[in-house]
Amino acid sequence: MSKKLDRRAFLKGATATAAASSLGFP
Repeated sequence: MSKKLDRRAFLKGATATAAASSLGFP
């Protein structure tokens, strides 16, 4: 049941990380 939430949180975190990386943040 929480798998969907975990996946959504993971995708959100991955997107934020990718955005930060393209902006040049550590």
